Amino acid sequence: MASLIAAEWDHQEKLLKPHALPADYPPQLERLQAEHWDPLLEWARKTYDVEINKAESLLFSAQPEATKEKFRQVISRFDQWQLAALERATYTTKSFIIGLALVMKHLTVEQAALAATVEVCSQIERWGEVEDSALLRVASMIGADCSLQHTM
Repeated sequence: MASLIAAEWDHQEKLLKPHALPADYPPQLERLQAEHWDPLLEWARKTYDVEINKAESLLFSAQPEATKEKFRQVISRFDQWQLAALERATYTTKSFIIGLALVMKHLTVEQAALAATVEVCSQIERWGEVEDSALLRVASMIGADCSLQHTM
């Protein structure tokens, strides 16, 4: 997949043309995203009555201003512990939605870790696991778990 993507980028001319990047997601990634992300996005949409755009490519997907404003309002009501936990969980998982779901107790730390690592897990399913990589993933999630203990 990496070679395919690199070749596509090499064939771009002076102007980046997203429509000229035809790489499909591997089936393992699509399955794991549907399993872990689709329910999470649906929870956020229903719970907060917001529209969340789903990225369909490797490029960034902007979110509506109304959605960003609604989430600003939600986190403005958080106490210091919730804000600290949200910051740490978002930083660790690279996802505001996962961080919010953790703070709101919609996800366990284990569920958040699975959602945050669907890309890694899809690569492991496809190519196998590198020795000791699981230990690194677990260690990175411990900080989020410790921060969340103060919000419970």
